[in-house]
Amino acid sequence: MSGDPREPIIYLGLDVAERFIQNERLTFQGFAGLGRHGGALILLEKESPDHPGRKMVVKYSYGALAIDKHSNADDDLRNEYNCLKRLRGCEHIVQLIPLADCSINIPGVSNGGGQVPQGLSSSITSSGSGIGRILTRGSNAPSSASSGIGRVLTAGSNRAASGSGGTGRVSAAGQDPGQDPDQPDPQAVPTAENTGGRQCPTFAVEFLEWGTLHTFRERLIAGGVQRLPSRFLWRIRLCMIRQCAAMAFPPDHPEDAENIRIEREVLKDRDPVPLTQNSAHHENFVFGEPLDFLGNEHAPNLPVLKLIDFGRGLVVPPMACLRQVPEKPLETGSRVNIYHAARAFILMCNLNVSEDDFKDEEEYSYRWRARDGRNYRVRTICPKFFSNNGYIDQELRTLIVRCMVERLENVPSLREMVIEVVRHVEEKGPDHPRLKTAMASLARDSETNETIRQIIQEYIYDAATG
Repeated sequence: MSGDPREPIIYLGLDVAERFIQNERLTFQGFAGLGRHGGALILLEKESPDHPGRKMVVKYSYGALAIDKHSNADDDLRNEYNCLKRLRGCEHIVQLIPLADCSINIPGVSNGGGQVPQGLSSSITSSGSGIGRILTRGSNAPSSASSGIGRVLTAGSNRAASGSGGTGRVSAAGQDPGQDPDQPDPQAVPTAENTGGRQCPTFAVEFLEWGTLHTFRERLIAGGVQRLPSRFLWRIRLCMIRQCAAMAFPPDHPEDAENIRIEREVLKDRDPVPLTQNSAHHENFVFGEPLDFLGNEHAPNLPVLKLIDFGRGLVVPPMACLRQVPEKPLETGSRVNIYHAARAFILMCNLNVSEDDFKDEEEYSYRWRARDGRNYRVRTICPKFFSNNGYIDQELRTLIVRCMVERLENVPSLREMVIEVVRHVEEKGPDHPRLKTAMASLARDSETNETIRQIIQEYIYDAATG
């Protein structure tokens, strides 16, 4: 035993993987990641008459082995499943994959024990390769710091629901049930006699092969890239805003719907759902294969950026909505998501800043001149290394600064964000007069499609397969 604190949860993952590969059509490829409440296995399913061969990620709960003792890891996994079930068909959200071997209704029995399990687990100690070598990407990065609006809804807790008459958890029907909606089937309780090993709640999602924003950023830094073109950044931001639209306006699919068509997330003429993801760090934005939709959102050759990990997903309770955005309470969820996505986005604009150095400022005034010639001002807590960034498109910088405010009611609405970001993506070609700042022009920064295409090819596609 190496003393690595991850050993128990890795051995548990190997136990879970071993149960899956008893199905001869499945093979274990490695770990996709290790989070605070659960892990992710990569499985390969052989081709069959029903569907082509496919690679997938199976998420499993740590149960009693979870580091975070303030929440129930099994319930977190079920909560994530129910969130993703509501978001089936959304282009910019990771999609569930039906897999008969999975079940979210099995209660976790991952209390561990003093002995190292046999089978897959034994290969670690017998090979002498060490725990770290079996991880595909390593454990997930910590969640965004709870500051600014993060104090409104503390990630991973139900504090926002205090006194609101509900837990905020997402049930299969998408309502706040006021109690645990996922009571396990008593007949499914595993025992030594009927399982032959430990079991956990599990579900499967699509495998996204092009890596996380965190990995992409690390590759850019290692390659000496100083900054990304603003046109590229606008498209990353649009993917994030599409994710916010997905959570506000989930598709209306029947509970038992199959073969759901993927659709682009748009504003809808109905009340938004105050669903929040609450874990918008760089490991939870992952590049996947773009679909053939009309328009230039993913041009040139940009993969789609998808949001994953809804273990902390929360439907903000009504009383919390009324407290935070009194005039438009149902917009609370979308404004929380817009704020947290802005935090994740800022570091992609400042490759010279360490993630450890990211912190909010004391509230200060930010001023700008808009296209209408008028001067505006906003009170913001945006890090000054971003608000003083003289290289990125000034209109993009201002839009993000406006998202980083102390009071949730002052965050721009989802409607404004969708309209504005789509407009900038559509109208700003490489030679747009408002695209380059004076500093970017002096530095001869390139905004051409060819430059963007080269960055994508080298630091996403080639790097992921090399």
